[in-house]
Amino acid sequence: MPDRLRSLDVARGIAALAVVFWHWQHFFMDVNPLGHDNNLAAFNAASQPLYSWFSGFYDHGYRAVMFFFVLSGFVFFWLYSDSISQRRCSLQKFAVLRFARLYPLHLVTLLIVALLQWYCREHWESDFAYSFNDGYHFGLHLIGISYWGFESGYSYNAPTWSVSLELGLYAIFFLVAYLGHTTWRKTLGIAAIALLLERLHLGGRWAEPVGAFFLGGLTYYGSMQYLKRRTNRSDAVLYVATLLVWVGFSITGKFVFRTPVFPLTILTLIVTEIRFSKLFQPLAWIGDITYSTYLLHFPLQLVFVITAIELGFDSGIFYHPASLLIYLAILIPGSWLTFHYFERPLQTWLRGALMSKPISRPAERPTAPLADVSAT
Repeated sequence: MPDRLRSLDVARGIAALAVVFWHWQHFFMDVNPLGHDNNLAAFNAASQPLYSWFSGFYDHGYRAVMFFFVLSGFVFFWLYSDSISQRRCSLQKFAVLRFARLYPLHLVTLLIVALLQWYCREHWESDFAYSFNDGYHFGLHLIGISYWGFESGYSYNAPTWSVSLELGLYAIFFLVAYLGHTTWRKTLGIAAIALLLERLHLGGRWAEPVGAFFLGGLTYYGSMQYLKRRTNRSDAVLYVATLLVWVGFSITGKFVFRTPVFPLTILTLIVTEIRFSKLFQPLAWIGDITYSTYLLHFPLQLVFVITAIELGFDSGIFYHPASLLIYLAILIPGSWLTFHYFERPLQTWLRGALMSKPISRPAERPTAPLADVSAT
């Protein structure tokens, strides 16, 4: 296994952009001070900008969230399962690593969204997209449990609901790893039970994420075994199988295809990177900006809404391709700058300040998950 899997970095970056496209419909929701076509009953999805190019993202971008959970499981089993079970990674170290990576940008974007939603209410008596923007829900976001079941609905920087769930997944994972050595059998059992509960519509909002996370752990164990035994013929079979599952998933969306599609995709990307080691290097920056892209895209939408109203436009302007291109031209470079000049320096400083012993950089070499990112 390579020290860093740039192919997975790229994949999670593209998945984050899929969520960005899926959320373009925010501009046409009922809770919207823009007026005009601000009702999803009148919303024309096929008229969204450059729809013929990005229809898959516009129509199915929400599915990327499950990919994030599966990828997170893969990465955390890879990075932490043995070190936690062998007591080489304490709860303090694990918590500090996660806090330093996730919380600073989460806090800043929460404050930005709170300010911008207040502006919308003060000037147009309407929030944008999400309406439960009160002190109680602010508190839930502040402590990272905005989607644990205590909320009345989506609020503030609502796409961070997946980050909220992922924090819970981290806690479950740490407990499972700490209580005993993780094995593929234990991981399979947890994933199977969680996914069964999801199929039976039991387990609430937690069943599918837990199942996806531990399915990612099972993907890690399966990948390690496959890589020990792989041949050119088996790689060819893997590519064909992954393609067929993706076709079945795209056509039907059925559980029988939905379950293996992301594990097979992860393994296929790893094999591809091993075969073509430099293929993904020029695109690795896409993975770097995943978390900032995910957390910044809704605040930027608020800025666009306020600007559009001040300039006298209604929501129809967001059907125009220029609006999307300008939005992406701000979001992507802005995310890159945020990662390099805010996220990374502050992460390094916090880890040094909060840990009794310095944390070596190599511990973070492999790809980090979205909730080093997450999403709706």
